[in-house]
Amino acid sequence: MRPYFQATVESPFIDLHDGFDGFVQQCARSGSDLVKSIAQKTRKMSREIAPMRFEAQRQDRSALDRLFAWKAAQRERTGTFDVLSTPWMRNVAARLLDTTTETFAGLLSVMYAGDQVAAVHLGMRSDTVWHHWFAAYNHDLQRYSPGLINLLEMVRAAPGLGVQTMTLGRGSGRSGAGRRISRTVARGGTSRCSPRCAASRGRCRSTLA
Repeated sequence: MRPYFQATVESPFIDLHDGFDGFVQQCARSGSDLVKSIAQKTRKMSREIAPMRFEAQRQDRSALDRLFAWKAAQRERTGTFDVLSTPWMRNVAARLLDTTTETFAGLLSVMYAGDQVAAVHLGMRSDTVWHHWFAAYNHDLQRYSPGLINLLEMVRAAPGLGVQTMTLGRGSGRSGAGRRISRTVARGGTSRCSPRCAASRGRCRSTLA
């Protein structure tokens, strides 16, 4: 254990060095049928609701507000703390949405069923890495797994944006599915902190997803 590290944890990631087709082949070799299953859900949603449409990068404050609302509803259902309800975090999210440079940018990805927003994700990227951060979906469409459809469309779009790796973050079996389409090799750590920081960490333990 290195100095100032309290723990190390495994963090899943998706390797896109060989593009989306290479990713699909990786899934097939590992025995995962998740890509096929998500494609079936996409077709079903398109038939029963409206055709699917995806935008990897939207500068849309209304979509960000929808993410806030859906995330708040999710946190209420699960009884967990909603970090996105705090003014400082909403300010961070808004600033992230407005930030685009050659080496860092916020990405608000939106998946639609027709004109209806079905799922939203707010993440950030470097020149070659896209970090999965806050995701939420229309709970009325949950039988179609819109969150997973959105994730797969992000993976499909990533190589075209120059992204070679998508990191899913600690515990990204958030739906369990994240682990089924990713490799778990990246490692991270958390620094030691003061008692006040530790108390805050305890209150916010389940905030990021």
